[in-house]
Amino acid sequence: MIAIASRICGRALIGAAVVLASSTARAESAPANPLIAQIEAALAPRVPDGMRLKSVTLGCQPPPDASIKEVARGMSRLRSAAFTVELTTPHGIVICSAQAEVERQALVAARDLSAGEEVGASEFRTDWVDAFSTPPDVLVGLDSVQTLMVPLRRGEPVSASLLRKPIVVHQGEMVAVTVTNGGVSLRTHLKASGDGAIGDYVTMENPTSGRLVSARVTGRGAASIELTQSQQAEDEKP
Repeated sequence: MIAIASRICGRALIGAAVVLASSTARAESAPANPLIAQIEAALAPRVPDGMRLKSVTLGCQPPPDASIKEVARGMSRLRSAAFTVELTTPHGIVICSAQAEVERQALVAARDLSAGEEVGASEFRTDWVDAFSTPPDVLVGLDSVQTLMVPLRRGEPVSASLLRKPIVVHQGEMVAVTVTNGGVSLRTHLKASGDGAIGDYVTMENPTSGRLVSARVTGRGAASIELTQSQQAEDEKP
């Protein structure tokens, strides 16, 4: 009899534990603060495209009977993490400061990266980052190999200002320059007066005449000049 009673008690305790665990799970899944949930619902449509609202934190402790009067008054779009919430209470209107945690996707370092390292898409991965604390030029993609100007820790976002295209024309070297005038092209070699990446304009010197011209870098040791009518007229002057 004692053994049977013990088994019955054990089953009862297990059942009670299951009920308690189930109740706890339901409590954890329910919103911790209905007021916060209402603020998030009012704020979500004002989050800029490409971003998501993760959470809201109030800077005050509203009374239990407070209700929302206005969220982020005058803000059609959320431009920063800080905003205000107006609450209606039995004692009048309470204005409460608040902070929104908003995220956007960006490229982050997949490993620790060193300054001066040439990096491509494989050195990064896409992740959600804080939208308002990251630079506005944070990258969402990288389609060419570039040189990293500063070190990056794993998980840190990369912005355009931290990267530079590799230098393909160096000061003092002879560069193959294609000069285009209408439908006619000719090729010559000029001396670079500075360094340049693809797309940069670098001053070139004609080693024979000493004349300086500006050429657009098109590749390693290569550049181009496209003459306009005014440049052509200037060249033809005696």
